[in-house]
Amino acid sequence: MSTGSSRRRGPQITLAVTTADHDDSPDEPSGDRVLPPVPAGLIGGAVAAAGGWILVAGLVVAAWLSAQVGSLTDALRVATGVWIAGHGGGFVTGTTRWTVIPLGLTLLFAVMVHAVAAFAARQYLAGHPDPTDADRARAARHATGLVVLGYLVGPVGAALWLGAAEQAARVFLGAALVAAVFGGLGAARGERHRWLSRLPRPWPAVIRGTLASVATLLVLGLALLVAAVITHWERVDALTASLEAGPAGTVLLWILQVAFLPNVVVWSTSWLLGAGFTFGVDSVVSPAVTDLGLLPAIPLLGALPSEGAGSIHPLWWLLGGVVAGVVAALWAVRQRPRARFDETALIGGLAGLLTALGFVGLAAISGGDLGTEHLVGVGPRLLELLIMSLGVLGITGVVTGLTVGLLRLRRARSEDVGPPGADEDTDDD
Repeated sequence: MSTGSSRRRGPQITLAVTTADHDDSPDEPSGDRVLPPVPAGLIGGAVAAAGGWILVAGLVVAAWLSAQVGSLTDALRVATGVWIAGHGGGFVTGTTRWTVIPLGLTLLFAVMVHAVAAFAARQYLAGHPDPTDADRARAARHATGLVVLGYLVGPVGAALWLGAAEQAARVFLGAALVAAVFGGLGAARGERHRWLSRLPRPWPAVIRGTLASVATLLVLGLALLVAAVITHWERVDALTASLEAGPAGTVLLWILQVAFLPNVVVWSTSWLLGAGFTFGVDSVVSPAVTDLGLLPAIPLLGALPSEGAGSIHPLWWLLGGVVAGVVAALWAVRQRPRARFDETALIGGLAGLLTALGFVGLAAISGGDLGTEHLVGVGPRLLELLIMSLGVLGITGVVTGLTVGLLRLRRARSEDVGPPGADEDTDDD
């Protein structure tokens, strides 16, 4: 009987070996090498930079065709300036100087870098039958470095061409940061390098909770912005009509506002955390009071609240900070299901504090100047934001983590299985 059974299983073993020869496992690199690793990284970085410029140039040239102001060369020069602004270099035209980074453009550039870095990393280990974690990490590092080098040439060269050394220095830092961070994430994804799981405990759980909490804050900030636009739509529509930009100009106007949409979402989130933001000299927009000075005719600014003391009804939005703190703690603690209550309190508090620090850093990047006179210092009120976010998110994280730990202890005792002890994280990156 056993001999007959072995004979029946023989073809199955042969089929399994044949399938392994055409390995489609998601954990192993597959496919042939398209380019050598070094050109793949350098060319990929240059292509990502060029793709961003082409996208911006297309929009600016479309605006130029509808307005017919200046020459095509002037339009391309403006497009290059906007492209540089998306990398943190600011935009300078005549006596006007903008330093607010259009984060919508920056995110588009980041997506391009992420994609080419993933491709470049795959070229390193293409065809390798069984790469180790060290091989994957090495491939990700090399691919990231090459993509950064290839990417920097375009923005820095363009800034030097425009003749601003200070601008070139800021572009170098901004472009290097975008290419390194998102290129590194893309390269790790391309080689499936689980870098987060290699960190010492409890940092993988804390970082995951932080990312979930920051995402929660931004979603709530976007919801607040949408609610404000709907509430004050008549003012937004009136400002749009007053510009008399025509159909094509109106479309381009809204595209320009979308480029700054992530900035506005961050400012809305700062309001939600109680700190508020400024829109020029001696202005403040916060839950307690709104005091506006001279504002440009930008339709989205019609969603700002009316001047004066804040009312009670919108203060419900302030619970958003508490919600984000709870999310930070729960998301972090759920990955340590047998951690003690003191450890869950620590993990929850760390996730809340790291969320606050990370968001304050994002808020600092989102602000700047939109001119040289009244619109200087636009963006979140950073000192107030730091104090309020650390308090709300940190305390909420500690309380939530402690509560979860005590509930686990009570459940364990009721089930007579003994108190929980520390163990490994339950999932990987």
